[in-house]
Amino acid sequence: MRERKGSYSDELYDKIWKTKGARFNAYERLRRRQKRSFYATGILSAYLIIINLLQPFGLLTVPDDSSIISFISVSLSIILLVFVTIENSAEYNLKGNNFHNCAKDLGRVFNDLHSLIERKVTDIKEYDIISNKYSEILDKYDNHSPIDYEVHKTKHKNDFKLNWFQKNWILLRANYLIDLHYFAFIIVPPILFAIWIIKP
Repeated sequence: MRERKGSYSDELYDKIWKTKGARFNAYERLRRRQKRSFYATGILSAYLIIINLLQPFGLLTVPDDSSIISFISVSLSIILLVFVTIENSAEYNLKGNNFHNCAKDLGRVFNDLHSLIERKVTDIKEYDIISNKYSEILDKYDNHSPIDYEVHKTKHKNDFKLNWFQKNWILLRANYLIDLHYFAFIIVPPILFAIWIIKP
């Protein structure tokens, strides 16, 4: 069993503060992911249109195998269809808004707790009420991702004693690495196409 650090009210204060921060970060992460999903889908669609226009406009001829462009076009269409289906089912906007509402609910409970502590209220029942409200809020919403709590640490690096490397590694993962597939969808297709065009 984990050793308690501080009083019951201090532990409760710490839990709500951390969860509130993590839920706000989850909202920001999903809002950012929604934008990246939108851009990746739009750019993939543009690639598909451009490939279909290459031959009619005489910008590309493939004498050895005239069906290669059709194959690329159909393949990209299938990839785009699967990608859009998966992204739409993820409902990033809805989940992000839920996390935002959760964080706001926790913020109100956190303020109530802060008021109790500032007034030096000693009645344990008052703190039990706050604890129950905290549990009820958590029951209403999905849990956040571990990376959201990690980002919370970077915003309070002195409290968590993070060094420069630890802080920036967390931010690199949170801002880029967890969404690396979106960047791949945007960057990789033109690179592969360019390699195919300039091949000897």
